[in-house]
Amino acid sequence: VEIVVNFTAGVDERVRGSSMCHDLFYYSLNKLTSLGFAPDAVINLDGFNEVALATTNQMNGVHPLHPAYRYWLHLTGAQALDTEAVGFLLDMKTARRRVEELAADGQRWGLGRSALLGRLVLARLNEAQSVHHAAYDSYSSHLASLQGTATASGPEFSGDTAEAISLGVRSWFEGSLNMQAICDAHDIIYLHALQPTLHDSGSKEATERELRVGRTGKGWRTAAISGYPKLRAAGEELVAGGVNFLDTSMVFRGERGELYNDACHFNERGNRLLAERLAQALLALLP
Repeated sequence: VEIVVNFTAGVDERVRGSSMCHDLFYYSLNKLTSLGFAPDAVINLDGFNEVALATTNQMNGVHPLHPAYRYWLHLTGAQALDTEAVGFLLDMKTARRRVEELAADGQRWGLGRSALLGRLVLARLNEAQSVHHAAYDSYSSHLASLQGTATASGPEFSGDTAEAISLGVRSWFEGSLNMQAICDAHDIIYLHALQPTLHDSGSKEATERELRVGRTGKGWRTAAISGYPKLRAAGEELVAGGVNFLDTSMVFRGERGELYNDACHFNERGNRLLAERLAQALLALLP
């Protein structure tokens, strides 16, 4: 059985280069089918980045549906770097090197096998990554202040954060309709699931560590709190429109212990719980 899975909760923005996770998946699905590749099933797991990156784009003067601003601005602004931008790049490189050194030392000395030292290394890694992210944000904000072209920021968008979230949800909705249609035309089983996220109200009682490692910027938290009710409502419309949609945003409700490694990525137990629910839904769709 051939199954194509879009686990966009684990796809890095630098790889997909788009604010909308399903944009790349939709393009890939369309391309693969045009080349004659026809898997038995397609599983699309997404939702968080659709609202989170639309929100952070809007907050930084970039159209909500434009490619993720942190990476796109670098690609479009690399030709116009000034001294301050180079300084931010140096800060990023230094912070990144610190992360790599900590990870290499931990692996070399086998510190991950120690309950005490392993947690110490993870704490230092999280701190070093926070420094890197802060430098990245400063660099991106600086590039945004230097640019005002449609190439860098996309079409003009004068809406607020709530409107940006709504636009992200609409794009997510339309993308799923299109992918269902593509799969129907090629006799492929399509399953679309809304992923869980730590800051979705009522989805899970977070542990102290989850709250610590799941710290996010204002935009991401706002997107989860305000965007997920809209995603769930849009999901009901998808079902009414004939899409095989499954709301797994509450799959961790009532679960105790740690399931998240950050705001939207899961540990082994979290992945297993989610995979079991997806497997049940997929089996129910089999002829």
